[in-house]
Amino acid sequence: MGNIADSINKYLRNLVSTTLEKLVKAGCIEYNKTDETLIPTTLGYLASFYYLSHETIQYLGEKITSKTKIDELIGIMSNAKEFAGLPVRHNEDVLNEALTHLVPIKVPKHDLESPHVKSNLLLQAHFERCPLPITDYITDTKSVLDQSIRIIQGMIDICSHKGFLNTTLNLVHMIQMIIQGQWLDQSPLINLPQFEDGEIIRKLSKIGVLYLPQLIERI
Repeated sequence: MGNIADSINKYLRNLVSTTLEKLVKAGCIEYNKTDETLIPTTLGYLASFYYLSHETIQYLGEKITSKTKIDELIGIMSNAKEFAGLPVRHNEDVLNEALTHLVPIKVPKHDLESPHVKSNLLLQAHFERCPLPITDYITDTKSVLDQSIRIIQGMIDICSHKGFLNTTLNLVHMIQMIIQGQWLDQSPLINLPQFEDGEIIRKLSKIGVLYLPQLIERI
Protein backbone atom coordinates (compact mmCIF):
# COMPACT_ATOMS: atom_id res chain seq x y z
CA MET A 1 0.00 0.00 0.00
CA GLY A 2 2.90 2.33 0.76
CA ASN A 3 4.29 2.10 -2.76
CA ILE A 4 0.85 2.82 -4.26
CA ALA A 5 0.37 5.87 -2.01
CA ASP A 6 3.85 7.14 -2.89
CA SER A 7 3.12 6.71 -6.59
CA ILE A 8 -0.18 8.58 -6.29
CA ASN A 9 1.47 11.41 -4.33
CA LYS A 10 4.25 11.66 -6.92
CA TYR A 11 1.71 11.75 -9.76
CA LEU A 12 -0.34 14.47 -8.04
CA ARG A 13 2.75 16.58 -7.28
CA ASN A 14 3.83 16.36 -10.91
CA LEU A 15 0.31 17.20 -12.08
CA VAL A 16 0.09 20.28 -9.85
CA SER A 17 3.61 21.38 -10.81
CA THR A 18 2.94 20.98 -14.56
CA THR A 19 -0.40 22.78 -14.31
CA LEU A 20 1.14 25.70 -12.42
CA GLU A 21 3.93 25.98 -14.99
CA LYS A 22 1.35 26.17 -17.78
CA LEU A 23 -0.66 28.85 -15.96
CA VAL A 24 2.45 30.90 -15.23
CA LYS A 25 3.55 30.63 -18.88
CA ALA A 26 0.06 31.69 -20.01
CA GLY A 27 0.25 34.75 -17.75
CA CYS A 28 -2.72 33.63 -15.65
CA ILE A 29 -0.84 33.48 -12.35
CA GLU A 30 2.41 34.74 -10.86
CA TYR A 31 4.47 32.47 -8.64
CA ASN A 32 6.54 33.97 -5.84
CA LYS A 33 9.32 31.47 -5.21
CA THR A 34 10.44 33.23 -2.03
CA ASP A 35 7.31 32.55 0.01
CA GLU A 36 5.80 30.08 -2.49
CA THR A 37 2.60 32.05 -3.00
CA LEU A 38 0.40 32.16 -6.09
CA ILE A 39 -1.04 35.46 -7.28
CA PRO A 40 -3.78 35.48 -9.95
CA THR A 41 -3.30 38.01 -12.75
CA THR A 42 -5.92 39.96 -14.68
CA LEU A 43 -5.76 37.37 -17.46
CA GLY A 44 -6.26 34.64 -14.89
CA TYR A 45 -9.34 36.34 -13.49
CA LEU A 46 -10.74 36.78 -17.01
CA ALA A 47 -10.13 33.14 -17.93
CA SER A 48 -11.98 32.07 -14.81
CA PHE A 49 -14.84 34.56 -15.17
CA TYR A 50 -15.56 33.77 -18.83
CA TYR A 51 -14.74 30.05 -18.57
CA LEU A 52 -11.97 30.38 -21.15
CA SER A 53 -9.01 28.07 -21.59
CA HIS A 54 -5.67 29.42 -20.33
CA GLU A 55 -4.40 28.76 -23.86
CA THR A 56 -7.11 30.99 -25.28
CA ILE A 57 -6.36 33.81 -22.85
CA GLN A 58 -2.65 33.60 -23.60
CA TYR A 59 -3.30 33.58 -27.35
CA LEU A 60 -5.71 36.52 -27.21
CA GLY A 61 -3.35 38.50 -25.02
CA GLU A 62 -0.53 37.99 -27.52
CA LYS A 63 -2.48 38.60 -30.74
CA ILE A 64 -4.72 41.57 -29.94
CA THR A 65 -3.14 44.97 -30.51
CA SER A 66 -4.32 48.57 -30.20
CA LYS A 67 -5.10 48.68 -33.95
CA THR A 68 -6.60 45.24 -34.63
CA LYS A 69 -9.32 45.52 -37.27
CA ILE A 70 -12.62 43.64 -37.34
CA ASP A 71 -11.56 41.19 -40.06
CA GLU A 72 -8.44 40.37 -38.04
CA LEU A 73 -10.47 39.99 -34.84
CA ILE A 74 -12.73 37.46 -36.56
CA GLY A 75 -9.66 35.40 -37.48
CA ILE A 76 -8.16 35.70 -34.00
CA MET A 77 -11.38 34.72 -32.26
CA SER A 78 -11.90 31.76 -34.61
CA ASN A 79 -8.56 30.35 -33.52
CA ALA A 80 -9.61 30.19 -29.87
CA LYS A 81 -9.24 26.82 -28.16
CA GLU A 82 -13.00 26.75 -27.51
CA PHE A 83 -13.66 26.12 -31.22
CA ALA A 84 -11.30 23.14 -31.44
CA GLY A 85 -14.17 20.77 -30.72
CA LEU A 86 -16.38 21.98 -33.58
CA PRO A 87 -17.04 18.90 -35.71
CA VAL A 88 -15.65 18.75 -39.23
CA ARG A 89 -17.38 15.76 -40.74
CA HIS A 90 -16.49 13.59 -43.71
CA ASN A 91 -16.25 15.64 -46.92
CA GLU A 92 -17.07 18.91 -45.14
CA ASP A 93 -13.81 20.34 -46.45
CA VAL A 94 -15.60 20.43 -49.83
CA LEU A 95 -18.50 22.37 -48.31
CA ASN A 96 -16.09 24.71 -46.55
CA GLU A 97 -14.31 25.34 -49.84
CA ALA A 98 -17.64 26.29 -51.42
CA LEU A 99 -18.30 28.74 -48.57
CA THR A 100 -14.98 30.49 -49.23
CA HIS A 101 -16.47 31.78 -52.50
CA LEU A 102 -19.46 33.33 -50.71
CA VAL A 103 -17.71 35.24 -47.92
CA PRO A 104 -15.42 38.28 -48.19
CA ILE A 105 -12.57 37.46 -45.78
CA LYS A 106 -9.99 34.96 -47.02
CA VAL A 107 -9.19 31.85 -44.99
CA PRO A 108 -6.31 29.35 -45.35
CA LYS A 109 -7.50 27.07 -48.16
CA HIS A 110 -4.89 24.46 -47.30
CA ASP A 111 -6.57 23.93 -43.92
CA LEU A 112 -10.25 23.56 -44.76
CA GLU A 113 -10.61 20.56 -42.44
CA SER A 114 -9.69 22.72 -39.46
CA PRO A 115 -12.52 23.47 -36.98
CA HIS A 116 -11.05 26.97 -36.60
CA VAL A 117 -11.32 27.68 -40.32
CA LYS A 118 -14.87 26.29 -40.31
CA SER A 119 -15.73 28.57 -37.35
CA ASN A 120 -14.42 31.55 -39.29
CA LEU A 121 -16.48 30.62 -42.36
CA LEU A 122 -19.66 30.06 -40.35
CA LEU A 123 -19.28 33.46 -38.67
CA GLN A 124 -18.85 35.15 -42.03
CA ALA A 125 -21.77 33.22 -43.50
CA HIS A 126 -23.88 34.45 -40.58
CA PHE A 127 -22.92 38.07 -41.32
CA GLU A 128 -23.32 37.58 -45.07
CA ARG A 129 -26.63 35.70 -44.60
CA CYS A 130 -25.43 32.97 -46.93
CA PRO A 131 -27.55 29.85 -47.43
CA LEU A 132 -25.87 27.00 -45.55
CA PRO A 133 -25.25 23.77 -47.48
CA ILE A 134 -26.62 21.26 -44.93
CA THR A 135 -28.71 21.34 -41.75
CA ASP A 136 -25.71 20.30 -39.64
CA TYR A 137 -24.16 23.67 -40.45
CA ILE A 138 -27.16 25.43 -38.88
CA THR A 139 -26.53 23.57 -35.61
CA ASP A 140 -22.79 24.26 -35.88
CA THR A 141 -23.43 27.97 -36.47
CA LYS A 142 -25.56 28.18 -33.34
CA SER A 143 -22.72 26.58 -31.37
CA VAL A 144 -20.19 29.04 -32.80
CA LEU A 145 -22.40 32.05 -32.09
CA ASP A 146 -23.06 30.92 -28.51
CA GLN A 147 -19.33 30.62 -27.86
CA SER A 148 -18.45 33.84 -29.67
CA ILE A 149 -20.27 36.24 -27.33
CA ARG A 150 -18.42 34.89 -24.31
CA ILE A 151 -15.04 34.99 -26.06
CA ILE A 152 -15.58 38.53 -27.36
CA GLN A 153 -16.52 39.72 -23.88
CA GLY A 154 -13.21 38.34 -22.66
CA MET A 155 -11.42 40.07 -25.55
CA ILE A 156 -13.11 43.36 -24.64
CA ASP A 157 -11.88 43.09 -21.06
CA ILE A 158 -8.35 42.33 -22.27
CA CYS A 159 -8.44 45.43 -24.47
CA SER A 160 -9.86 47.55 -21.64
CA HIS A 161 -7.09 46.34 -19.35
CA LYS A 162 -4.47 47.29 -21.94
CA GLY A 163 -6.14 50.57 -22.89
CA PHE A 164 -6.89 49.60 -26.51
CA LEU A 165 -9.87 51.89 -27.18
CA ASN A 166 -10.15 51.40 -30.96
CA THR A 167 -9.98 47.62 -30.72
CA THR A 168 -12.51 47.65 -27.88
CA LEU A 169 -14.94 49.58 -30.09
CA ASN A 170 -14.36 47.10 -32.93
CA LEU A 171 -15.20 44.23 -30.58
CA VAL A 172 -18.39 45.99 -29.47
CA HIS A 173 -19.28 46.30 -33.16
CA MET A 174 -18.61 42.56 -33.55
CA ILE A 175 -21.11 41.70 -30.83
CA GLN A 176 -23.68 43.86 -32.61
CA MET A 177 -22.86 42.12 -35.89
CA ILE A 178 -23.45 38.73 -34.30
CA ILE A 179 -26.76 39.78 -32.74
CA GLN A 180 -28.07 41.41 -35.93
CA GLY A 181 -26.52 38.93 -38.35
CA GLN A 182 -24.97 41.49 -40.66
CA TRP A 183 -21.75 43.30 -41.47
CA LEU A 184 -21.04 46.65 -39.86
CA ASP A 185 -21.27 48.58 -43.13
CA GLN A 186 -24.72 47.22 -43.99
CA SER A 187 -27.88 49.21 -43.33
CA PRO A 188 -29.63 48.32 -40.05
CA LEU A 189 -32.89 48.50 -42.01
CA ILE A 190 -32.00 45.15 -43.59
CA ASN A 191 -33.53 43.47 -40.54
CA LEU A 192 -37.02 44.76 -41.34
CA PRO A 193 -39.47 42.49 -43.18
CA GLN A 194 -39.57 43.03 -46.97
CA PHE A 195 -36.33 45.07 -46.83
CA GLU A 196 -33.99 42.15 -47.51
CA ASP A 197 -33.46 42.70 -51.24
CA GLY A 198 -32.11 46.22 -50.66
CA GLU A 199 -34.25 48.06 -53.20
CA ILE A 200 -36.40 49.78 -50.56
CA ILE A 201 -33.27 50.61 -48.55
CA ARG A 202 -31.66 52.26 -51.59
CA LYS A 203 -34.77 54.37 -52.21
CA LEU A 204 -34.90 55.44 -48.56
CA SER A 205 -31.20 56.37 -48.52
CA LYS A 206 -31.81 58.78 -51.39
CA ILE A 207 -34.19 60.77 -49.18
CA GLY A 208 -31.87 60.62 -46.17
CA VAL A 209 -33.49 57.76 -44.26
CA LEU A 210 -30.67 55.53 -43.04
CA TYR A 211 -31.79 54.38 -39.59
CA LEU A 212 -34.96 53.07 -37.97
CA PRO A 213 -35.71 56.24 -35.89
CA GLN A 214 -35.60 58.29 -39.12
CA LEU A 215 -38.01 55.85 -40.78
CA ILE A 216 -40.40 56.03 -37.83
CA GLU A 217 -40.44 59.83 -38.07
CA ARG A 218 -41.54 59.53 -41.72
CA ILE A 219 -44.44 57.21 -40.98
